[in-house]
Amino acid sequence: MEPLPYNVTLSSQTACNMRYDPAPGSAVNQTTGWTVSYTDGVKDLGYGNGIGVGVDFHQTSLVNATMELDWVGTAVYLYGKADMGSYTISVDDDEDIPGTPVGGLLGSKSGLPYGSHKITLTVTGGSLVSFQYAEATIGIGYPQYVINFSLKLLLNPPFPLGPK
Repeated sequence: MEPLPYNVTLSSQTACNMRYDPAPGSAVNQTTGWTVSYTDGVKDLGYGNGIGVGVDFHQTSLVNATMELDWVGTAVYLYGKADMGSYTISVDDDEDIPGTPVGGLLGSKSGLPYGSHKITLTVTGGSLVSFQYAEATIGIGYPQYVINFSLKLLLNPPFPLGPK
C-alpha cells in the first residue's frame, strides 16, 4: 500500500537535495553557469552582503549545465521559463525528452511507483533557461495509521478531556 499523496513546493533555493552543475558561485560559473536572480533585485542592508528581494530563480544558457532534484514520491513538476528545445528533461536517468514548455511548466512526470526518484534538467543551448521551483508529490503516511492513532488518542488521551 502506498502512502497518502501530498504536494510540496520547492523553490530554486530550498535546502533539499537539489544540485546545480556548475554550482552557483563556483569559479567556472562566473559568467556562464547557473546564477541566482530575484524578481525585484538585490537590496544592500549595509553589512557588505546583499539580500535577494522577490521570487528567486536560477538561470543559465551554458550548454550541458544541469539541475538535479532527488525526491521520494510519485510525481514531479518543474516550473520556470525557457524556449522550446533549449533543454531536456529525464527522470531516473531514462531517455532525455526535449523541453516543451507550456506556460510556466517546463516539464513533469507523474504516475511513478512510490519510491526514490531523480529528475534532471539539462541545458542544450540556444537561449536562457530559468528554473523557479518544483512541485513534488510525496507520501505523508498511511490511512490506517492515522485512524488507529486517532482512536488511541480518543480512548487514552494524554491529558484529561473534561472537569474532574
